[in-house]
Order: sequence, then structure tokens, then C-alpha cells
Amino acid sequence: DRQELYGFVEQLDYEVFADLVEHVPGVGAKTALSLLRAVPASRLIEAVREQSVGLLTSAPGIGKKNAERILIELRPIVNRKYAELLSAEGMTGTEPTVLAEVEMALRSLGYSQREISGSLRELGATKDRSAEELVSDALQHLSRK
Repeated sequence: DRQELYGFVEQLDYEVFADLVEHVPGVGAKTALSLLRAVPASRLIEAVREQSVGLLTSAPGIGKKNAERILIELRPIVNRKYAELLSAEGMTGTEPTVLAEVEMALRSLGYSQREISGSLRELGATKDRSAEELVSDALQHLSRK
């Protein structure tokens, strides 16, 4: 009935949003935006690969059944469409879990998803660094702003 306009800074955010809206029954634009505000697109892709219901239910408006539906519907798309992205960014091993810990720590301190994403990009190489070191570095970066 109406036309709505959505804008995204990152291409990956747009692609994940479009996949959520197009391929998951019961997920509309409002739910997809809520999910992407709570969880970065790259982490959402990893959560689908890991079948992590808990991460998805941390987003407002996403219950257990909806999270399970998202995981089931997006799994083949993620495996096909985003496999190159995940391997290219090194999203295997312990790095995603360390970054998820850092993200949750910063979120618990009251930082917005935009601030968190910006500080995580500024951290550079995260290998061989603990979550505590990364949180400390991210807090230093955030305090400079």
C-alpha cells in the first residue's frame, strides 16, 4: 500500500536486510532493521552458520521461534551467497567469538551498535589479542571521539 525508503551505509547490511525480508516468512522490514541494529551483518551471517539462536534472540522483537525460522531459512542462502565473504575475512576459528565477546562487553557498557562497529573496524588485526585487550583498545578509541 505504501512506499518506504531504506538506506544502508554498507552493501553487506543491505544484502542481509534484503535476504531477511525476501526469504524469511514473517520477517518484514521493521524486524530486519531491528535485528541489524542489534547484530552486525557479518556477525549475523556467522550466527546463521553456527545456528546460534541466542544471538538472534538478543535483538528486540526476535523470539525463539522467529530466530529458529531465520536460521532455517537463511542457512542455504548464507552457505551459497556469503561463503566467499566468510572465508575472505577470516571468519573462522576463534576470532568471531572474541569479537562477539568484545561487542557484548561494549553493548553492556551502553554503546550503540554504530559506535561499536566503528571501534571494531579501528582495532585492526585482532589475532593473537585477548578479548580484554580488544575491549581496552576499543574503549580508548571510543573515549577519543
